[in-house]
Amino acid sequence: MKKNIIQLIPNLIQLETNAKKINGFPFWNSKLATDFFNFDHASQFKFRYIVNKNIEECPKKVQFRFSNLSYANNKWYYSSKKFFLKFRFTIDENTNTMTVNPAYHKHFVRVGCMETTGNIFADYITYKIESEGKSYQDGAAAVLNGKTHLIFGPGKNFKTTLLNLMMENDGYYIGDDFFLLDNNKVYATMPNTSTFDFRESHKRLLGKDLKKQKLDISEYERVLFLVYSDKDYIAEITNEEANHHLKFYHNSVNTYYYKFFKNKENLAGQKTMAEEKVLKNMNAKYFLCYFTDINNILNFIKKL
Repeated sequence: MKKNIIQLIPNLIQLETNAKKINGFPFWNSKLATDFFNFDHASQFKFRYIVNKNIEECPKKVQFRFSNLSYANNKWYYSSKKFFLKFRFTIDENTNTMTVNPAYHKHFVRVGCMETTGNIFADYITYKIESEGKSYQDGAAAVLNGKTHLIFGPGKNFKTTLLNLMMENDGYYIGDDFFLLDNNKVYATMPNTSTFDFRESHKRLLGKDLKKQKLDISEYERVLFLVYSDKDYIAEITNEEANHHLKFYHNSVNTYYYKFFKNKENLAGQKTMAEEKVLKNMNAKYFLCYFTDINNILNFIKKL
């Protein structure tokens, strides 16, 4: 099968794969990758996802074992048997390569504790980039009036709606659903287009001509925390208060990160350190935004 080189996140993550689709993988959908990320960037992280019926056997002596997952010589080994089928993969940390057998690769939905390979692979990518001090975030990002805005908030608090409104007012897209921060920089990403989470708002968003826009790295200057409420109240908050809100959103939104890798080292603490490193280097203004109508937040942004 032909191998494809895809820019998952321009200037940050590159993927080489022989798969047309990776089930449950939130970073990438083959059509969007072809339409929007078919250009060359020098990436800091390079990963490989290979489907192969020949999977390396786990050595008898291992450094770490957790259920069906083992770790030895900088490699992860997974093996289980269900419905008379063997589900196996390895992850080589030296080359950042995940090799999956065809049975597990075709497994398209989580069953009990058995995740899709795309979910596991995304988990591994998150672990690697967070270990380098970058911070994976749930939220949206856009530029309006020459200023880059990061938008945080719990689910159903109109983050994507605000992003669409900003684009309709001559703003341009950076990320929706998730993005990555490194000091004062935000990396552009495409929306989460996994099979079960392709919302109508994303279809409208992608209907805009993003090809004319350069998806790259931006320095952010404003951070908004959205709270849908029965009142309208906007207050500028401090770095410490922003740190508190960011950690709260992480704890309430992220549920599966490090599911497979949490026992190797204290990754939860590592994630917290990554967030604090990013926040300490922020040179931005932070706003806590209670609103009854999301258009009120758009008007506030336009006046800033």
